[in-house]
Amino acid sequence: MTRELPWAWLLWICAGVVLALTVHRQIFLYDNLYTAARDHAFFTQSLWNAIHGDGLRATIGKRSLHLFSEHAYVSHWFLAPFYALWPSPHLLMVIQALALAVSGPALAATARYIGVSRAGAVMLGLLLLAQPSLHGAAVGLNTHGYHPDTLFPLFFLLAYGAWLGRRRRLFYVLFILNLSILEHYAVIWGAVGALWFLRGHRLDGAVVLGVALLWFAVATMLVIPSFSSGSEPYYFSGLSLRLSDPILVETAVDAAVYFAKLSIFFMLLPLGSILVLAVLPMLAIYAQAQIVGYVVPLELWSWHSCAVLPVMGVAAAETLARMEKCWPQRVAVVPVVLAAGVILISAVSTSKVYQYPVSVLSAERRAELYRLEREIPEGASLSATNFVAAHFSNRRSLYHFPAIRDAQYVLVDTRQRWGLTEPDRAALSDLRRSSQYELLSDIAGFELFHRGQGRVRGPYEHSGS
Repeated sequence: MTRELPWAWLLWICAGVVLALTVHRQIFLYDNLYTAARDHAFFTQSLWNAIHGDGLRATIGKRSLHLFSEHAYVSHWFLAPFYALWPSPHLLMVIQALALAVSGPALAATARYIGVSRAGAVMLGLLLLAQPSLHGAAVGLNTHGYHPDTLFPLFFLLAYGAWLGRRRRLFYVLFILNLSILEHYAVIWGAVGALWFLRGHRLDGAVVLGVALLWFAVATMLVIPSFSSGSEPYYFSGLSLRLSDPILVETAVDAAVYFAKLSIFFMLLPLGSILVLAVLPMLAIYAQAQIVGYVVPLELWSWHSCAVLPVMGVAAAETLARMEKCWPQRVAVVPVVLAAGVILISAVSTSKVYQYPVSVLSAERRAELYRLEREIPEGASLSATNFVAAHFSNRRSLYHFPAIRDAQYVLVDTRQRWGLTEPDRAALSDLRRSSQYELLSDIAGFELFHRGQGRVRGPYEHSGS
C-alpha cells in the first residue's frame, strides 16, 4: 500500500491544481467582463427560473424561451437544487472545473481496470489533465463560460469504469445520466455500443446501441422541435448538401486535422485501439455544424472536445495496456515518456489558454458594476449588452441588447470589449431619445435606463423626448 500512495497523491494533487487554476481563471474572466451572456447567462438564468417555478426558461437564447430549444440539456435539472442553495454564477464555474479535474483520476481508475500499470495509469490521467482542449473547455474559450458538455468526460469515464468492473446496475444508471447531458452524446455511446457488440459483448452492446439511438431520435425529432417551434437541431442543416459540394471536402479536411491534433496530444496512443472509431460519428456532427457556419465544434480548444476526450483517453489506455503486456521489460520507460508528453502538452495549454491577454477592469468600472448589481432588483426584467448581461442572470426575463421587449431596465455598457455593434449603437441612440425610458445613471461607461420616470446620475444628462 505504501508504494501506491505516491502515485495516487501525485495525480490528486495535480487534479487539485487544475481545479484551482480553472476556477480562478473563470472567475477572473467573469469579474473583468470577458464572460458573455451567451453562453453563461443562458444556463444560469434557466436555473434561476427553475428554482422559482418557471421551468428552464432562458430568454437570452436564440430560438425560444426555453433551454431545450437548442439542445436537450436534461441533466441541467439536477443542478437546480445546488443553485437553490448557492444562486451564484460562480456555482457553475466550480462544478465545471471540478468535473474536468476529477476526470483525470477517473481515467486512471479506468486504465487500471483495462490492465495498465499503476504508473502508466497515473500518467494517462495526467495526460488528460494536461490537454489544451480540457483547459479551453473549462474557461469557455475565454468568453463563453459554463457548458454542460464539460460534465461528459467524468461521467463517461465513471460509466465505462463501472462496466469494466462488472457493476452493471451502476453502469446503466451512469449511462442514462450520460445521455441526459446532451442529446448528441448518444451518438458516442451508440458507437461504443456497436463496438462492444462486435467485440462479443452482445447484450450490453445491443442495449447501449439501441437505447442511445432511440434517445437521439426522440430528442432531435420530438423534444427539441417541441421547444423551438418545430425547428430541428442546427447540425442537421448540412444533410441537404450533395456529396459533390466543395464545402464537404473542406470540412472533411478540417475534421481530419482536428482528429490528428487530438491524437498527437494523446501521443498517438488512441490510434492503437479500435475504440477510437467511436469518435468518428461525433466528428461528422461537428462537421455538419461547421457547414452551416458554426465553426466552434471543430475548434480544438472548445468545450465540444469534451465529447471525444474521454473516448481518446480510454482508447489510449487500451493501447498502453497492450504495449505493457507485449514488452514487460520496458514498462518502466512508459512513465518517463508519458511524463515528457505531459510537460510538453501542459506548455501548449498554458500558451494557448492562460496567456490569452486580459485587461483588468478599472476600479471605477468595477465599483459601478457592483453598485448596479445591487441597484437593479433581482427578478426585474432587463435588457443588457453582451458581457455585462452575464452579471444579471438571476431574473425571469433577460434580453440581449438591442432586443428590449418588455424590459423594465436597460443596461448598456458603452465601453464593452470589442465595442458596440452598429445595431447596438442605433438602438442606444433611439433609447436616449425615447419617451418611455429615462436615464437613471451614466457612470464609468454604464448607462442604465428605466421604463418610466427616472433620475439622472453621472455626466450624461437626458430628459427624454
